[in-house]
Amino acid sequence: MRHRRIHDGLDSGVLFSKGGKGRLERCELWKNADCGVWCQSEADPTLAACAFRDHTGGTGAGVYILSSAVGKATVGSDCVFSGNAREGVVRG
Repeated sequence: MRHRRIHDGLDSGVLFSKGGKGRLERCELWKNADCGVWCQSEADPTLAACAFRDHTGGTGAGVYILSSAVGKATVGSDCVFSGNAREGVVRG
């Protein structure tokens, strides 16, 4: 997914469900009710040049990875995090 604006959602902006893979590139995610990206077990997305901001409810994270997740999320150094209750990538 490229050049998308994902905001003001009633839950997470994007959910990578169990075993989910994909790529978000140059996306803006802000003010979703929980977090920008939620990764469930074994999810393995790639996030590049994305902006995550103003996620203050729920987990309050830009990217949230379940602690039981066996997979990984590749978050590029070109991603930007600002104004979230919990900055950056959070494992919980």
